[in-house]
Amino acid sequence: MLCFLGGLSFGGVLSEENIRFVEYPDFPEAHSTWGSIGYSSRHNKVYIGVTNHKDLIGLYEYDVSAKEIELKGFIPDLVNLREFQWQGKIHSQIV
Repeated sequence: MLCFLGGLSFGGVLSEENIRFVEYPDFPEAHSTWGSIGYSSRHNKVYIGVTNHKDLIGLYEYDVSAKEIELKGFIPDLVNLREFQWQGKIHSQIV
C-alpha cells in the first residue's frame, strides 16, 4: 500500500483530507518501497518502484489528476536484465 500526502505545502497541516492510501494492483506480494519514488511535474504523475524483497520489482505509475495507479511492468522484463542481473530490491531514486 502506498500513502500519498497531497495538497501539502511547507508549513501545511497534516490531516486526513490530504492523506491518501493506494493499493498496489496486480502484485500481491508487493510490500516495500524505500527511496524509489519520483514525481514528474510535466506529466503530474508519481513513479514508484515496489519490491517483494525476494525476486521481483514492479514499476508503478500514479496519475495524480485521475487518482489512478497502474502497474507498468516488472523491472526484469522492462529493462531486459540477464539472468545473473536479477534484482530483488530497489533503492534507487527515480528521477
